[in-house]
Amino acid sequence: MGNTQAVIPKKPAISASSLKVLEEARQAAVVMFTKDGCGYCTMAKDILNDEGIPYVEKNLSVKAKEDPDNFEKYMNGLINLTKSRTVPQIFLCGKFIGGCTDLNSSRSNLKLMLQNCSADGGKTLKPDWIEKHKI
Repeated sequence: MGNTQAVIPKKPAISASSLKVLEEARQAAVVMFTKDGCGYCTMAKDILNDEGIPYVEKNLSVKAKEDPDNFEKYMNGLINLTKSRTVPQIFLCGKFIGGCTDLNSSRSNLKLMLQNCSADGGKTLKPDWIEKHKI
């Protein structure tokens, strides 16, 4: 017969700006990218607060004012990583889970999902999870 070796596709290289966003998304069990005046961002924050789940907010409106020269590159990194242009963009245990609607759909499982990276309901990250997900 012929050579039947499986070909495993390589993961595409991640850009430096996407890498920066990913590092920020792994700073806490729940990280949410928001913008000022976003109603869905407010609803997502309310869901997390109602569930007693701590989160880190990355406000893109503030970031645009603080570092206007690099903001477009940063946003491109976020968009390339998530394939989404809307906010909020929510990461749970370093993984993009979607926006407010996705968060609400996952509401009953959030604490269970957090067990992958946090032993205390999202307050802190497990040391072994941090080590495993270093960039």
